[in-house]
Amino acid sequence: MYYSFMVMVVIAAAGQLGINTTSFLTIVGAAGLAIGLALKDSLANVVSGVMLVLFRPYKVSDFVEIGGVSGNVVGISLFTTELNTGDNQKVIVPLIAVSELADSSVNFVVRPWVKTGDSWDVYFALHENIKLALDANGISIPFPQQDVHMYRESKE
Repeated sequence: MYYSFMVMVVIAAAGQLGINTTSFLTIVGAAGLAIGLALKDSLANVVSGVMLVLFRPYKVSDFVEIGGVSGNVVGISLFTTELNTGDNQKVIVPLIAVSELADSSVNFVVRPWVKTGDSWDVYFALHENIKLALDANGISIPFPQQDVHMYRESKE
């Protein structure tokens, strides 16, 4: 807030001195837009984490099922929830966020932490399991549709 005020004061002073500030304001505006777009997804994940921490749909020591994994909550952070499962495994569940409401889809970002050697197996299994879960719950994946009208030209 303080820096925004200082920038406004400098721009106003430059304008009073006869300096054309239009180009400078355009550059500052474009830079602000670029920074905002670059941080959009990261900020959405942070906000999701803050909501988890503030609203606490579950708390440490609760027994929960998250993403098909059951266990006792041992930690809640901005980006993950840590569980201890019944077989004494530590599972870190990532935040899953909506990244885009597109024309014919809702795009999610899912970023699980896995061993590097398992990343492709997890990637493909994750997509398959998400599709199967959507099908099992009667949720269809929208696809772009286009109407094509065909006309016959008469040859006379």
